[in-house]
Amino acid sequence: MPRPRRDPLGYASARVLEALLEAVLALEYLEKGYTRNAAGKAFQAWRALTGALLALEKIKLEKYVSNEERKWLIEVAIPRVPTSRLKPLSRLVERAGVRALLSLYR
Repeated sequence: MPRPRRDPLGYASARVLEALLEAVLALEYLEKGYTRNAAGKAFQAWRALTGALLALEKIKLEKYVSNEERKWLIEVAIPRVPTSRLKPLSRLVERAGVRALLSLYR
């Protein structure tokens, strides 16, 4: 996978592809009746999509965070997308101008 610092567009493309594949798997599992597995795959798709948007909107996002948070955003949030911070990261992406991401969470 491309590194988000060196190639943000390549990283975002890989994460979008990951999100699409996870979503397809979620649908397949749902058709087979594996609802728990489908929910897990849908969550991973959302997480991957959030990572892609974080990488693409990094410059806009830096306006809304402090210097300390900026370092964490670049070193941790974008490459790993921690599950425990997913909802606040989604809010941050929406604040940067991407609409309807957080509504997926509700």
